Amino acid sequence: ASGSEALVFSRFGTSYSIAEVLLTALTEATGLRNRGVLIRPGLYVLRRTRMPAVLLELGFITNPSDAALLRDNPVLFAQGIYNGIVRYYG
Repeated sequence: ASGSEALVFSRFGTSYSIAEVLLTALTEATGLRNRGVLIRPGLYVLRRTRMPAVLLELGFITNPSDAALLRDNPVLFAQGIYNGIVRYYG
């Protein structure tokens, strides 16, 4: 497996739209494949939140190419997340 994905509790609400923007900006910055926004209502960190919640999976450490990018260019991931936040809220 390779690429980045975002996980949210539900397709409805603010979290999903934030996740789409964050994931697009992240994959634009890193060049990794956009694996999409996945619905995961069973994840504890996404349940019963009082604010929008998104879990970003940046890449796969089991994939040598993803792992090298994560290790050698972490600023690309930070820049992508930053760009997504600014794009959504700016």
